[in-house]
Amino acid sequence: MVVDDDPILCEVAKTCFKKLGALDISVAHNGRDALDFVDLQGDPFSFVLLDLNMPAMDGVQFLRHLHRRNYQGSIGILGGEEPAMLSLSADLSKKLSLDVVGPIRKPPKVASLQDLISRTDASCGPIQRDE
Repeated sequence: MVVDDDPILCEVAKTCFKKLGALDISVAHNGRDALDFVDLQGDPFSFVLLDLNMPAMDGVQFLRHLHRRNYQGSIGILGGEEPAMLSLSADLSKKLSLDVVGPIRKPPKVASLQDLISRTDASCGPIQRDE
């Protein structure tokens, strides 16, 4: 799942995931919609790419909600902030016992996403791939 308020960036991220073989990519343009997906479908997403800077509910608030819902998938942090800020946010998220595999800067690139995906728990697989 891609969670970002910028529709163009969401399409860029979807394209990158497709190039990596992802079959099912959901998009939410804000944290509330993303939580609604999780609440309606249980824990359907094995990987979430999350923007930190969103209106109404920022990425850190969204992470707290995932923690309360006992989210078991992996999370990549996406942002336009300085690398130190992205790393700090990822470190704070790990304190919530979430599987934050790391930060990447906007816009996402295939190589950056591949790096994040390679850090996920191989036993659950980060994305569904076309075999």
